[in-house]
Amino acid sequence: MKKFNRAISIGGESRQIGTPVVTILEVDASENVSRAKGTTVPSDGDRGYAVGCIFTDTDASSGSIVYINEGSATSADFNALVVGEADQSFAGDVTIGDNSSDTLTLNSLTTVTTDQKIQFRDTGIYLQSSSDGVLDIVSDTTVAVSGAVTMDSTLTLTGKLNLGVNGGAASASGLLMGVGTTANPATTSTADDKFIEVRAETTATSGDNRLAYFRYALNGATGGECIRAFTKLTAAGTTVRGAHISLDIDAGSASGLGVGVDSQILLGDAALTGGTYAVANVEAYSAGSSVDVSGVTEFSFLRLSAGGDSTGAANVDDNAFAMTFSGVAAGSGNMIDTDITTHTAYGGLRVNIPGVGTRYIALVSA
Repeated sequence: MKKFNRAISIGGESRQIGTPVVTILEVDASENVSRAKGTTVPSDGDRGYAVGCIFTDTDASSGSIVYINEGSATSADFNALVVGEADQSFAGDVTIGDNSSDTLTLNSLTTVTTDQKIQFRDTGIYLQSSSDGVLDIVSDTTVAVSGAVTMDSTLTLTGKLNLGVNGGAASASGLLMGVGTTANPATTSTADDKFIEVRAETTATSGDNRLAYFRYALNGATGGECIRAFTKLTAAGTTVRGAHISLDIDAGSASGLGVGVDSQILLGDAALTGGTYAVANVEAYSAGSSVDVSGVTEFSFLRLSAGGDSTGAANVDDNAFAMTFSGVAAGSGNMIDTDITTHTAYGGLRVNIPGVGTRYIALVSA
């Protein structure tokens, strides 16, 4: 083979090496071609191509376009490296490209038939099918996903779910999931937005069906609650609530109990000792000595309201009870004590009656 006695231009030098005329892009120390391109793939047995020489077929309209010499410098054996329609297997390491602009395009099915890994950068970042039916996406720091993710099966997490949305920092105290801290909460300035929205429907005809179920066991000498809802008003608002719970009866009916809020103490089959218990605790908590509610339109511990359509509200007014006792009976010494037949006034509970004003519910002594 004729030795090259001048430098190869950046665009390559066209020469006949073996059977075809090729554009030579690189040669090795022995002056065998290590990288070339052309419209005809070198034939088996051609001389002058280094072991591992990469040849790009510039005339390939379909199928394989990159070939590698798996023969020798004296007897070439070029086989497809990138496959369009035929299967190709590789043993050992395969390096494609030598700079950040090189890309690998796969136009057909590519299968990793074992539990080997596709590794990125180092051993801590890789894709792997560790067993049949399992795909592992592993990162020693972060897996960043941009764009929508669609899942049609169960998602199992072994770590905490931090929702880094709407500017919220990672939750500092949420054990299972969360978003935001006191200093860096998730925020929005869009009207009528909801940070969490779940709408569901059941067509079951029996059973106790629930949208959400929370059960929290306090098994230590501690206090707490299953749910803590806290709305903090820091500006002039309109209608605000700490929590709003509704039973919407729309062309339906309840054959049993239908209530907007069910507050219950489940008394275990044992005697209670100590403590102050109440089925419902309605509290106005004053944060300091400057608290003054005298300037508000109305302030009460309990507000009974018949709202909505005026005709419908009037019907409720005519037929509803302000309070119903269930499971108790009037009798001597009972909650409804029939021994209290004389009315020795002790005091009165102040109430506000619309259109009437302040009145008092009499409290009498035994």
